[in-house]
Amino acid sequence: MKLKDTSNRLFLLVGFCAWLGLGVAIGSEEERSVARADGRIVGPDDPQKGCIKCHDGEVRAWEKTTHFDAYDALDGSEHAEEILENLGLDDYAVESKRCQSCHVTMYAELEGDEPEGKWGISCESCHGAASSWVDVHQDYGKDDAGAKITPEERAKETAEHRRSRVEQSIAHGMIRPENIYNLASNCLECHTVPDPELVDLGGHTAGSEGFELVAWSQGQVRHNFLHGGENEVATPERLRVLYVVGKVVDLEFSLRALSKAKEDGDFAQSMTARVAAVRESLAAIQGAVGETHAEAIGAIHKLGEGLAVGDSDALTAAADGVRASGRALAAKLGDGTGLEGISALLPDPSTYVVEKRAGR
Repeated sequence: MKLKDTSNRLFLLVGFCAWLGLGVAIGSEEERSVARADGRIVGPDDPQKGCIKCHDGEVRAWEKTTHFDAYDALDGSEHAEEILENLGLDDYAVESKRCQSCHVTMYAELEGDEPEGKWGISCESCHGAASSWVDVHQDYGKDDAGAKITPEERAKETAEHRRSRVEQSIAHGMIRPENIYNLASNCLECHTVPDPELVDLGGHTAGSEGFELVAWSQGQVRHNFLHGGENEVATPERLRVLYVVGKVVDLEFSLRALSKAKEDGDFAQSMTARVAAVRESLAAIQGAVGETHAEAIGAIHKLGEGLAVGDSDALTAAADGVRASGRALAAKLGDGTGLEGISALLPDPSTYVVEKRAGR
């Protein structure tokens, strides 16, 4: 089987995968369907509604990442060809739903059109399919003369209008940077590779070894231009929240992945080891957060304790429990004030993932 020779670009669109039925467990099915509306992708470079219209710096930063290159990397990957052959599939990797679910942003110009791969892991992979929220997101209200405020004039937007705009955008499915739990969920949905057959039979890696939210988000993929022309580093307070929430989300998705294992194998062993490693990290966090959050961290740490391969329903229930408790914890962590003890646990900036990598 030969991989199709096209010239496009790679990674995950969780929101769109859910629309395709591939799904991501960041809320009930009803919550996702209501929030996502028709679930279509606008795309980063659409001249009218695309992200580049107001976020040129962020798009340019994305173009230098592995996420941007993911489509091409998949399209030219001999390893992807080998995995599909191991699974008995005679498909092009970029056209296989098995691969698309984590490596390709799918695009349909009109509702009802057959979606096709167009980009790698793009803006809407993290922030949700924009067709249902972009109009609200780009509406800055009117000035004193009653004229519509343009994106270039958005500094004129009133605080009250911005508050309403943000609330409505979220209600329509936008995942904003402050919603760290859902953003991290979009990462871990694919960085855990929750597919035993893909690993044990296909030969795919069982998730990204060493994935940690701070190191993986603050290096190559950082795109923080919101308050100026520079790609600003995250504040120490935000880094602490990213670290704590990232570990909680990792536990959720590691348990969720382990629930899919039916027998012992590379996948089950990898996920069992991953659960153990993240529990160790959570134990360290519990000892560092102080009394305010220690009890909540401890309760999350215990969820799913003692479960193993074959305890599918119990593992899924434990993962659901981690999600519910984790979201509540993330809200209480706020802006990270009072989490100074976490600083000693943070990865050194020298370990941030800054080089482009093939695959994940």
